[in-house]
Amino acid sequence: MADFFTAYPEFGQVYFFVSKRLTIPNNYRTTSTDFESIKMFYGNAYEQFTHLIDYLAFLNNMLAGRKYDTFQSLTLDEYRKLDRSARFRPFVDNIAFAAICAEANNQIRNASHHSALIFNQARQTISYRSGKGETGSEHSISYADYLVRCVRIFLQTMTLLRIELIVATDLEVRHPI
Repeated sequence: MADFFTAYPEFGQVYFFVSKRLTIPNNYRTTSTDFESIKMFYGNAYEQFTHLIDYLAFLNNMLAGRKYDTFQSLTLDEYRKLDRSARFRPFVDNIAFAAICAEANNQIRNASHHSALIFNQARQTISYRSGKGETGSEHSISYADYLVRCVRIFLQTMTLLRIELIVATDLEVRHPI
């Protein structure tokens, strides 16, 4: 949260559109005044989000009538050995939970988390390579699209936090924060 609000002058350029689920107009332009402060935001937010995703997986198990740690086709140990991007699979058929996880781009996470995003100031675009060690094909996104993705993953993380707070309040247990 601190990173998001510290860099709000960057994210604020698209926040209204994202929070209202509006499409950014084609002629809408964003500009970076401090890309260095947010170039790792997506990767760090993705890490935090996927740390919290277990909560949805466990809740999904219970909604399916199983114990929290009993998956449809995995043991808890097998689930914990999955890489971060595969941890979404146990609830892929739960439309509501899948919607909470709509923004989860592992390739941007890798590039962001490993400081491999290359920002073109003149064009306001970001390029990166996919694959392990950034050896795959090159991709390019607009700076506005990067900001949108950052805001989405932040809001998804806040949604997970709200769910945890509601459940903790309902069960009268200690809040997660």
